[in-house]
Amino acid sequence: MEREEFYYKEKSKLYMKTTNIAFGTGICMQNNWKLIETYLKPEYLSDNASSKWHTFPMGKQLECIPPEKIKELENPYVLITIGDPYIVEKIKQQMADMKIPCGAIVDYLDQWGATEPLPKHLEALSKIGKKPRILLFNSPEHDNVGDHMISIAELKFIDTYFSDFECIEITDIEYLWFHNKIRKYINPEDIILITGGGFLGSMWLYNGELNVRNIIEEYSENKIIIMPQTVFFEENERGEAEKLKTVKTYKNHSHLTVALREEKSFQMMHELLGKEGKCVLIPDMALSLNYSQKQEKREGVLLCLREDKESILKEGIKRDILSVLNKYDIKYYYTLMHTGKCFNIVEREDEILQKASQMKAAELVITDTLHGMLLCTITGTPCLAFDNISHKVSGVYEWIKNIPYIHLYKEGDNIDICISKLLENGAGEYKTEILASYYEKLAKVIGEKDKAGRNIKK
Repeated sequence: MEREEFYYKEKSKLYMKTTNIAFGTGICMQNNWKLIETYLKPEYLSDNASSKWHTFPMGKQLECIPPEKIKELENPYVLITIGDPYIVEKIKQQMADMKIPCGAIVDYLDQWGATEPLPKHLEALSKIGKKPRILLFNSPEHDNVGDHMISIAELKFIDTYFSDFECIEITDIEYLWFHNKIRKYINPEDIILITGGGFLGSMWLYNGELNVRNIIEEYSENKIIIMPQTVFFEENERGEAEKLKTVKTYKNHSHLTVALREEKSFQMMHELLGKEGKCVLIPDMALSLNYSQKQEKREGVLLCLREDKESILKEGIKRDILSVLNKYDIKYYYTLMHTGKCFNIVEREDEILQKASQMKAAELVITDTLHGMLLCTITGTPCLAFDNISHKVSGVYEWIKNIPYIHLYKEGDNIDICISKLLENGAGEYKTEILASYYEKLAKVIGEKDKAGRNIKK
């Protein structure tokens, strides 16, 4: 019996007993757990990663089982709780080969979200106020501290340059769940900002590029500004296919401005969009923050290295780093820019301050994460930075290359000399003034009149 429409069958009780399994224990499942738990009521979790098997990712009540074990369950139904459409298709084929019926959570979010009440802070959307409005879309509800730094910086930027506007924030998950409800309350005169980061392109589709395209398509009459971003399309079939979709969507919007945070992305987007596109080069928004005051006692070296598909740091370099630290008997510790738990807009400032304090307690941070480097910059912490797959680290480094306590590793650099020099130079104090003119430029782009004569320039 096909159980693709398990939700409706459960309500009408017209189906045989099934054992529901949520397949995929990453960020998509965590983000949408409230809906999954309410409407799917899974009895097990599953994942292709063997490291997850026989663990309890969402607490002690649900075990993550190997995919092969699913066949042993009574009338199993698998809901693929993964957002990336390419991975979803592979798992659908995997389930088809095992003759296990399945569906994908992304196909149910509209239905499930329609039954949930709007979060309290979004109730302001339905109220008619005297102030013009700026809507900040797609801010994060995941565990990446760097993305939350961007959102905090954007809100402070709005408060600084557009204090006479009402600002309403709509997170990536709120958009996924409630976009149909939200759309009813947005007027053509509202200015839409889409949060910055590194998710434009083909690598981060779920909650990233797909959300951006949908916002652009849904609000064709609004002035939209994508805040400073990195764009990266993989050099493969997936990358080429997504590039075509992106270009088509972006070109079709006549009131769109794309801000890019490094030269490579700026040149790429300028070339892709041609005459129809408006692009501006603006630093990452996190560089408008400053946590370098009230320095703490510093001790040891903090290693903040990626564990995802953006990492290109060679194992040989990692061994060299540890060899130097051991040679000089320097204590070192590990951390991540991911906290391991999704957190929301209420918790984010505390999480950022905790991570900032951790950086400020180190004599040196060694990282291949962009916002690891930027958090060091704005806390005055010495940092040896390495590039990532999209080259956003090296690209954004150009804005801060004259800051003496930040050094970007270049091939052929002597690790020993790099570490020794940074430790010798010590901590510094960050000056936000060095980039202030660029944020003023962005404010003018946001505030100027569009082609319809709206959004009066400040």
